[in-house]
Amino acid sequence: MLLLEVFLIAIVVYNDHAAASPDVPQVGVAGKWYPGWTDADIPTQPKPERIMRQIPLGSAVEYGGYVNASYMNSLPSDEYVCTKTGSPQVYNTSATAPIRAGDTVTIPWHGWADRFGTLPQGPILNYMAKCPKSGCGGWKAAYPETPWFKISHDGYTDKVWATNKIFRNHTLENPTAVATIQIPSNIVPGDYILRHEMIDLFHQAWYPTLGYIGNPDLFPVCIQLTVSGNGTLEASGSSIPGIHHNNDPGILFDIWVDLDKRPYVIPGPPVYPGLRFD
Repeated sequence: MLLLEVFLIAIVVYNDHAAASPDVPQVGVAGKWYPGWTDADIPTQPKPERIMRQIPLGSAVEYGGYVNASYMNSLPSDEYVCTKTGSPQVYNTSATAPIRAGDTVTIPWHGWADRFGTLPQGPILNYMAKCPKSGCGGWKAAYPETPWFKISHDGYTDKVWATNKIFRNHTLENPTAVATIQIPSNIVPGDYILRHEMIDLFHQAWYPTLGYIGNPDLFPVCIQLTVSGNGTLEASGSSIPGIHHNNDPGILFDIWVDLDKRPYVIPGPPVYPGLRFD
């Protein structure tokens, strides 16, 4: 009976969290704002030109709002790669936003609140991938290609999760978090995809007996950019899926238990060597 009660509670929390997962209604690129995706936008046909790729975020239309880590090693998982399942016309467009290398992208997460008042706890990772000469439109940037490189990351420092830092001004009345990502100043000009991702380790830790550990909630946001400047560094080397695995120390991690046992190791490859941010 106790196991059944725990299972039912888990379902309630899962459904409640999924229904209240966030939207990214707009994206700031070098001080200019571009529309993102919200629940109201997703059913729109034909799909509007957006610099933000349409992937599962907070809408029930999008299967509950987030991509579970069980997709990590599943090659057909378009959602985790940075796309939405379907034709290129469905999951992304050719639109890009101009930005000079060294400038910043602002991603405001909105609507992250549930009746338990819980917020994500985990690392934040930022990757980029240079699009082919044909542009970003219609390009999946998926395995076996290896175009991705990590530009920055943050995990657990001074007893604070990276996610908590961007949620510092969050309230239930104004459920907003803002992430700011600086584009490296020395990368070669061209069209890129910026992948900003939060990994929420919190909810998997509620029910370790049900096998949730190693399957955190993943929240990627992908923005198409045209980077200008005088940079010469051509970075690449990582594939998606492939940057994370279910048994990685930073994925297979119980925040209630493991923080007292070992330092937290940020998932994925190291930040790409040689990047500058001047």
